[in-house]
Amino acid sequence: MSRSAGRWSAFPENISRTNGGACTKQTGSYNRISVAHYISFETESFWLNNRGFRRIMELGVALAEVMAREEERLLVEHTKNRLNDGFFWSGRNIDIHEDFPTVEERKLWARVFNKLSFAMYDRVVNVDHEVLVPPAMIFAAYHMGSLFWNSVRAMESGWQMD
Repeated sequence: MSRSAGRWSAFPENISRTNGGACTKQTGSYNRISVAHYISFETESFWLNNRGFRRIMELGVALAEVMAREEERLLVEHTKNRLNDGFFWSGRNIDIHEDFPTVEERKLWARVFNKLSFAMYDRVVNVDHEVLVPPAMIFAAYHMGSLFWNSVRAMESGWQMD
């Protein structure tokens, strides 16, 4: 691909590249279109592309519906509704401290994403299974679980996943 005036020639004329996303040009100003979710808790964070985030959240909610305890069912429904209603819109940054404020919610999602990462890994090493999960997705699920785990440990230092 050749470059022309600092832009990729195959990139649409009204869009320019920036660090971490793309910008659309509208009436002389640039509006950021983020192509990733920034997931953070205190000083820990990581980026995950929109498709990957959506897929992990959908798989996480599906797994949570199966493994949630009776008292956690409302938390699962709440997150499922927020996901379906567009609360986690493409490019929205996720701050665990603000978006998942209760320790019960954080415990649930720490367990869910941890179990999800191991379930994804089992699919990768099982050669008879038709669907292979990219290692980056396994890492993202595991890392999301560890962020939630650390957020719980910040509130209850002795907590361990069961």
